[in-house]
Amino acid sequence: MALTLYLDTNVFRHLTDAGESALRDAASTKQILILLSAVNLDELLGALETASEEAVLPRIQRLLRLVDHRRILKDTAMLLTDDIRSYADSGRAAEPVLSGEDLLYASARLGALLLETSEKSRIARLSVVHKAKEQKESFLLGMNDRYMDMLHDTEKIRGVSFEYLWHSQSLRTAEYYATRVGVLDDCRRRGIEGLLKIKGVRMAVGTALSYFYAKSLQKQPQAVRIGDSRDLQHAVLAASRADVFVTMDNRLRDLVARVPMDHLRVLAFDDLLKELENRGPITR
Repeated sequence: MALTLYLDTNVFRHLTDAGESALRDAASTKQILILLSAVNLDELLGALETASEEAVLPRIQRLLRLVDHRRILKDTAMLLTDDIRSYADSGRAAEPVLSGEDLLYASARLGALLLETSEKSRIARLSVVHKAKEQKESFLLGMNDRYMDMLHDTEKIRGVSFEYLWHSQSLRTAEYYATRVGVLDDCRRRGIEGLLKIKGVRMAVGTALSYFYAKSLQKQPQAVRIGDSRDLQHAVLAASRADVFVTMDNRLRDLVARVPMDHLRVLAFDDLLKELENRGPITR
């Protein structure tokens, strides 16, 4: 059975010809399927702040040659909202990939945004870049405003295990997400423990706690980074559908690996390539 992969944008950004060839061969022999998200595209387009379109767009076209265009993931907010509402209504997760008219619209927008050379498309690309930059800077500013208070408030319990944090706070955090969607009572009737079994919700809860742990509770707290908000989104998107989340970011790998998720593995890109070499092509 093919592995479904979600690749952090840093994999696409630093992909060599040899790496691309290995992924292409694995996809053509049905070893892998690669998911696509708007976060990947936003981050690759972000390079337009310092580089020309001639340098940036080929990287994005490289990404589009590798991914499965039938499996475009919803944006993180939509995915979580749909999952929580679906659990409240039926006890099941929602489908994490776009379908029907939503998929057709997303595909058409991708084509116009990334492949057309008109002035209108160029302006649209810059708009995406500026909006993503504003979102990242807003998250960074908010975290920096609270960072010293976080360190002060957690000083006496610093060094506790992540397992303790998970067991004491995961249900409460899941209820917070259900409250934001407006279906807390319905989720409580079905059981918050069941809501935590929904893959995307579990990773959203887990990465929120793991992020808090990394920034304030582990023995050597980490500084806040401008890309942190996007890292958390990548993790949720990967968990919703993928078997393997691939990233070149050691800190992000550690953050995600702390979350108790049975179905998702987190690998460095070189480790993925070694695994694909050992798997060989899938025969039917």
